[in-house]
Amino acid sequence: MIRPDTNPTLWLMRRALRRYATLVATSLRPGAIVRPRPRHLLTRGALLLAFPPFWLYHTVGLALDEVLFRGYRRTPVTSPVFILGVPRSGTTALHAALAEDGQFTTFRAWECVFGVSVTWCRFWAAVGRLDRGLGAPLVRLRRLAERRLFAGLDDTHPVRADAPEEDYLVLLPVLWCFVLVVPFPDAGWLWRFAAFGEALDRDERAALGGFYRDCLRRHLHARGDGRRLLSKNAAFAPLTDTLLTLFPDARIIACVREPARALSSQLSCLEPSLRVCHGDYDSGAFNARLAARFAGYYDHLFAALGRTAPGTAVFLPLPAQRTRMAASVRRVYALLSLPLSPAFEARLDALDGRARTHRSRHRHDAGDGDAFTATLSPTARQFDYTATVPIPAHELADHRRTA
Repeated sequence: MIRPDTNPTLWLMRRALRRYATLVATSLRPGAIVRPRPRHLLTRGALLLAFPPFWLYHTVGLALDEVLFRGYRRTPVTSPVFILGVPRSGTTALHAALAEDGQFTTFRAWECVFGVSVTWCRFWAAVGRLDRGLGAPLVRLRRLAERRLFAGLDDTHPVRADAPEEDYLVLLPVLWCFVLVVPFPDAGWLWRFAAFGEALDRDERAALGGFYRDCLRRHLHARGDGRRLLSKNAAFAPLTDTLLTLFPDARIIACVREPARALSSQLSCLEPSLRVCHGDYDSGAFNARLAARFAGYYDHLFAALGRTAPGTAVFLPLPAQRTRMAASVRRVYALLSLPLSPAFEARLDALDGRARTHRSRHRHDAGDGDAFTATLSPTARQFDYTATVPIPAHELADHRRTA
């Protein structure tokens, strides 16, 4: 019998086929958020047709790991650094900055989607070396495709195959990746994942935690070279307790932003993709569901990190990044006892200038932010989101808004 706690990969890969069947059914019948329309069924149909070969590709790679690279099981994930928070709070900019520190290894976008297994990661790395030896024709073709396909995301979340990326994408083969809520907003189990500990049963939590831990081990085995893991996931706030259980020596940097602004920015970012996938949709129903999940993100993050010991976690308000990136990063490293090399310290001045001069072209209206803020816990409501310094999580009670 396959158990979620002893063989989480196989348990989840088998369950993914059942969830796939539910996605097919969901796409064909009216839901609370979208109604099937022939033109937009093509968009979702293309994704559904792509999943079986995608699933098989990763199943083969993960199976080959158990034959060719079983050493990944013995690879420790020692003192990883997790960038958490909420979407649209500066996690991407911080991740890009810290990824330049040579002590870290982090997932690149292509690894998240095509290199989850050691087998495929090393295969594509070898293809990349061969391509460079031939003058990099595949790299040029890839960059052309990126400009054509992802140019519209440059103002919100730029996509580049070799850029640092959120490793929650490694959950795509098992269909537990929350990004799928955009093409399939009526799949209730995707919304359950956004609540994680509150909504998933014990087997699901055990399997997802074990699978994610093994994905990090695989990455370190294939690409780590003894470096410390750096991970960024703006959607992992509900998993904070799980991460601290799986990795007791982890360090956490929680990026936060004034709640109403963060929510409105996220809704604004998602709206064009939702229109492409569905045409007209019930924006009120979708926005209400996302707002409820956002409130859960804030509440869980503050509750979980407020219980941590000194030196474990730190909150980084968005103004601290935008106005004092270099000083904030130095302070974060000091609070979390992370070594700061002379090379990276010298690099911080350039990163600071980049943060100060960056001006997002993305515009959004916070609307009735008071109504959303009122749904948050008192700790989340009273936090000082205007602070320009990192705030140790164990000192959370001392950093409340005074006005």
